[in-house]
Amino acid sequence: MQPAVRASFWAQAHYVVRPLEEDDINEEYVGWLNDPQTNRYLSSIRPGSTVTIASQRAYVRRILRSADNTIFGLFCADGRLVGTSGVQNLNLPDRSPWIGVLIGPKECRGLGLGTRLVWIVTHLLFSQFRVNKVYAGMLASNVPSYKAFLKAGYRREAANKRSNEPHPEGENPHAFVVSCSPGGLVTPETLGITAVRILGNGTENQGIGSEGPSDEGAVCRSD
Repeated sequence: MQPAVRASFWAQAHYVVRPLEEDDINEEYVGWLNDPQTNRYLSSIRPGSTVTIASQRAYVRRILRSADNTIFGLFCADGRLVGTSGVQNLNLPDRSPWIGVLIGPKECRGLGLGTRLVWIVTHLLFSQFRVNKVYAGMLASNVPSYKAFLKAGYRREAANKRSNEPHPEGENPHAFVVSCSPGGLVTPETLGITAVRILGNGTENQGIGSEGPSDEGAVCRSD
């Protein structure tokens, strides 16, 4: 069963981060996953395979039924899904999950949304899930992802720290591992986040900064 955690933030536009649902899976979303330039960094997709709406809904359904994993979606003010963040191993004894992020539409990349999604999801994990540390692993060739995590406040782990990020051809010795501890995130203002509102696990709204207008348009457009 997935926790009822939701966040809104303002960074020149209004965005919502919430658990992904089966009905959120559409043609545009599976189009990202079938793009070779995107899925080469996704460990959940086998090289040469094709993702369909049905197969991705089944994948999300399994996650929603899991007690240890979850997946968040990043939505523009108009409801368009533009990114996701998967979380693994939430309930291990050390309370140190792993996360990954994806910004799908190419016109939404290079705008800082990946870094902001890293920040928001990590903030949710510390404030709502009470984790002790958050890890992320990425291929060494995935420089934009590595930079996004560092910009959010993550630090690179020692070279002998193993990544849980598998390689399509087997063991992956060429991966960066980064981590963040409580208090390690940069201030939201550093990333241009002017306000954050969280509704989590039956708690009252928790805010950071001054709330922006709820109808402010998002910067990503499909047309």
